[in-house]
Amino acid sequence: MHLTINQVATLLNLPVSTVQRWIRQGNIPVYRHEGKYLFLEKDLVKWAQAQGIVFASKPQKTAATEQVEDDSLVSAMKRGGIVEGISGDDISAVLKALVDTAPLAPSIDRKELFLRLLEREDLSTTGIGRGVAIPHPRSPLPNAPAEPSITTCFLDNHMDYNAIDDIPVFVLFLMLSPAPRIHLRLLARLSYVLRDKAFIDFLRGTPPEGHILARMAEIETNIDNAHHFPKLLHGS
Repeated sequence: MHLTINQVATLLNLPVSTVQRWIRQGNIPVYRHEGKYLFLEKDLVKWAQAQGIVFASKPQKTAATEQVEDDSLVSAMKRGGIVEGISGDDISAVLKALVDTAPLAPSIDRKELFLRLLEREDLSTTGIGRGVAIPHPRSPLPNAPAEPSITTCFLDNHMDYNAIDDIPVFVLFLMLSPAPRIHLRLLARLSYVLRDKAFIDFLRGTPPEGHILARMAEIETNIDNAHHFPKLLHGS
């Protein structure tokens, strides 16, 4: 069965813009026919299973997703906190220092998280450009908290992170989610915010946590009021 971009976005419960971005990045199986992008359902199902992504005509709710329906980037960032002074000679060393330092929930196995983050980087870089990386495991960790978290990490020195634009990374957003659907929503939403050059320039000044959260809250409010992006976990 062939699917259109709109149908795929519905089945993945994601904005069409996110699916379009994955097409441009070559991160989703697709082919062109008569000038249109089409997807083979069987290929998409296999891809979704390999990526740990929920693929269903009616998005299923779990106990974890129901608990965070009104969540936001700001809430996740408050849980994750901010870490400064992280250094390392390479990506592995930086991730190890971040995992060792981040204020993680007691239920999280830090050693396993570190290995999962390395595994994700081996698959493809999480350096999204403009000096930003969003490290995350490919699938939820065992015993992960029911609420997602995003830890903002400022590096001591800008470093080569194999980013898509080759710009050295200065800030990382460590994202941990209890379910694939929550992860995809948060990732898409954060990626959207990080397109704002003014916000990136603001982050380069290593502002205090309160200023970051206030700025993020303002951006999220503007996005939701303008209907540019669906709220986290609400149907698109």
